[in-house]
Amino acid sequence: MNYRTAIAIVICVALPFLMGHFLPKSGLLDGRLEFVNLPWSSVFGLGWAASEDVFHAPSSVSGLVGFVIWPIIVLLALILFVRKATHFKPITRAIIGTLFIASFFMNVSVDSVEHGFASKLPLFWKYYSAAA
Repeated sequence: MNYRTAIAIVICVALPFLMGHFLPKSGLLDGRLEFVNLPWSSVFGLGWAASEDVFHAPSSVSGLVGFVIWPIIVLLALILFVRKATHFKPITRAIIGTLFIASFFMNVSVDSVEHGFASKLPLFWKYYSAAA
């Protein structure tokens, strides 16, 4: 693995983890999160939603799956995808990179998540805030 692949993996794993998993726990203004990243919070929320809603797991199990196991699976999948994507054609890499960067600007307010159009999405923020 060359250094460019290693840098790409670090960036492509760290940023989604921060936006989808860590940011909802950090709180930004006065301990209250003011916005939620839709794509990455949805990706990280899927594991919690599946364990809780589909499999009807107890809260301790769904918390373990949603908070620990599923994020590890997502991060490993991202690592594998980035390693594969480094061998794609340059135009394909450019399109994937543009979509990846655009995903970090798809943020909505917490009010939209609680009462608006995003209230039906399996966002990590909703599951974490209910468990915390």
